[in-house]
Amino acid sequence: MKIKKTLLSLALLACLCTGSALAADWYYLGTSSSGDTYYVDNSSVEKNDDTAIIWEKITDKKGSSWVQQVIVSRKNRTSALVKRYIVEPDGKVYQNFSAKSKSDLDFYSIRPESSSEIFYNSIWPNKADMSSNRWYYLGNEGDTTYYIDNSTVQKDSNTAIVWVKEMNSHGDCYIQQCLLKRRDQTIKILDLTYVQANGYTDYEGGRQNSESIWSQPFYQKIYYAIWSN
Repeated sequence: MKIKKTLLSLALLACLCTGSALAADWYYLGTSSSGDTYYVDNSSVEKNDDTAIIWEKITDKKGSSWVQQVIVSRKNRTSALVKRYIVEPDGKVYQNFSAKSKSDLDFYSIRPESSSEIFYNSIWPNKADMSSNRWYYLGNEGDTTYYIDNSTVQKDSNTAIVWVKEMNSHGDCYIQQCLLKRRDQTIKILDLTYVQANGYTDYEGGRQNSESIWSQPFYQKIYYAIWSN
């Protein structure tokens, strides 16, 4: 554990001291349904089996770009912003954010089907994450269909952290990360994002309190998909 902490501290120190990657070797990763294009700077990637430091670029349809440095945790599937520059279509550049110390780093879970996951998979490719069959069908209710992400399930005999999706007939969905306790038969929403079919996203955060799995049929479907008996 001490070795891992030392490695992480060194990685963070290197990350906070690294300069801009505005002149870089940008590798194209893909384009979103809303027209945003994603790139990673192959020339500046620093990584080991646990942690990576990368420069990434997101360019919208109008030609504006976010060029940002992030630190990524492989096991926890989280990432934190270190620096961000905004590049306007006319070439003007200004700094939008810069972490001054480790305490400024705010790690967020990497949501399935997000730009963060595209960058994550460019560092540590995971065919399951990129498969169209990753979402396991749990059932439907009215025009809403329920799924669980098989590729990111973390569980033991009593606790599970999973990503699930509720999708309507128009293709709009809620993607949420849930913490389930088997013995307590409870569920807590850790992360909730609304994603429209056109690519628009609205991050709604998590919820403070746990709920009984018996409060909603969907929660029961998740529970029994994880622990079938």
